[in-house]
Amino acid sequence: MKKLCKLARKFDMVAKVLFWLCVTVGVICAIFMIAIPSLPELFFEDVTITLGTLEMQLAPTYTPNREDMRIFLFSMCLLTIVVSVFACLVIRIIRNILKPMKVHQPFDSVVSTNLKKLSWTILIGDVLAGLIFIVIQIIEY
Repeated sequence: MKKLCKLARKFDMVAKVLFWLCVTVGVICAIFMIAIPSLPELFFEDVTITLGTLEMQLAPTYTPNREDMRIFLFSMCLLTIVVSVFACLVIRIIRNILKPMKVHQPFDSVVSTNLKKLSWTILIGDVLAGLIFIVIQIIEY
């Protein structure tokens, strides 16, 4: 029982770090998403490659459209925020499963309800991931 308690504490500590990492990534993406409309045009300059004294510039037909790039960046930030929120939800449920295990009660009734919540959350997340994949394919083409 002591090993289970120690292992639950270690998993909880890792889950806590991952939770705050997901929150940080979501907040950074939210800030970037707010800043996308005001990005300077310097960010979308023509692409040049310099090799010593040789300078090559990407042909205009291959240069990405600035407005398309803004839409793409906005959608990728939104996708990252959605994934981040979902990951935080899953980590929170996992931490609720580990709580009784940390206090030597692995067979508490709370564990089974949280396992049920976790399974439904993962099923819904899988459906959402499929829909997001379809949306990304539509955006790219």
